[in-house]
Amino acid sequence: MLPILPQPLGAVLVDPAISPSAVSRSQKCRLQVHGRQLDKQRFPTLLDHPAQTVGTLVHRAIELADGCSNIFDVFDQLVELVHKSNALDPRLAHINDLKGSVSADLWASRVTLLRSRSGVRHFDGQVTLRGIAQVAPSSSDGSRAFAPGTHYEYWLRSVVHGISGVVDHLEMLADGSIRIVDWKTGRVTDDSGRIFDSYRLQMTAYRMVAEELWPGRQVSTWLYDGVMNEIKGEAADTAQVLEACHAVTQLKSPQMAFELASVGGHCFSCQLRLVCPAYRRLGPDGIWNSVDAERPPHSIDLAGSVESVVRAAGDVVVKLNSSRNKTTSQIRFSGFRFEPDAWLGKEIQVFNAVAILPRNAHPGKFGYPRVGRDERRGRDLGTNVQFEVFEVG
Repeated sequence: MLPILPQPLGAVLVDPAISPSAVSRSQKCRLQVHGRQLDKQRFPTLLDHPAQTVGTLVHRAIELADGCSNIFDVFDQLVELVHKSNALDPRLAHINDLKGSVSADLWASRVTLLRSRSGVRHFDGQVTLRGIAQVAPSSSDGSRAFAPGTHYEYWLRSVVHGISGVVDHLEMLADGSIRIVDWKTGRVTDDSGRIFDSYRLQMTAYRMVAEELWPGRQVSTWLYDGVMNEIKGEAADTAQVLEACHAVTQLKSPQMAFELASVGGHCFSCQLRLVCPAYRRLGPDGIWNSVDAERPPHSIDLAGSVESVVRAAGDVVVKLNSSRNKTTSQIRFSGFRFEPDAWLGKEIQVFNAVAILPRNAHPGKFGYPRVGRDERRGRDLGTNVQFEVFEVG
């Protein structure tokens, strides 16, 4: 049986704190960044792309075994834990080879990053998927004791600015200064060599919190992608972070989700669009047409009534008729773990669970559900795409 599509969000709590990594996203959509369920549980979201999973495991391996000669062994153990976990989830069972599920260049860049952290120590502790943030004791004004050494997954919270987040790597140096390092497993600069705005704002926010917690100490911030990139503080970046923090303090809580949501191009990479009332109301076509009709879509979410299900060359081709815009779409699935024959006549909604649609991926080599040709748009939409399918209740 197909899972029933969750209802769009109603009233939600508004988190009064802002994460450094979400400063730029906060300006685009308040729901994505600040919305929380009334019972404080996480919203149901879409699956992560395998590339995101690999990046998370690289972070975890460095946290556990930075400077150890067997850091690759630790990483391999984490990958195997993911494979075992995926085997128990029908939506993820086809992802049984993380290395083969991402591009060769992406995997090589992650290996290079790990190699740069290899050292002479040896890790012989317990390997787990979940990281645990270190929460240092704070005084009544929020400041913390200076504890020389290197700290991983270090939790920081600002009382003054309302910023809260976890630093990948924080060093308290012998000279009394503080160095904050954020691991990046992807590209950090644009074509001109300038650090992406979102990363500059993130590191500016970390610096502001550190200067509040350890007054009078020199704080430097760095991005590490195999090479150390220092992020110099700029007045314009500080002003932008302060503006985002101030905007959060003006939000009431609880608040209706549709009042927080903003639609635009960012919707197509948002993991919450599954339950977002604004996205569900307009649909991918309505949002896409209002953003830029000439660009190929990052999302290929579709909805409609299943007219036919045809098996072809080991795959399943599903034909959908959309009652909303009177169009027909065909989707080719590979490696699905339930029987699409039972979809006939049902209203379903298909969500692309990949943040960005890969354009040159291999066609279903490892059993990914994949899209064939969208007859309405008259072009191939891509391959190696991961989906979640729901019946509209």
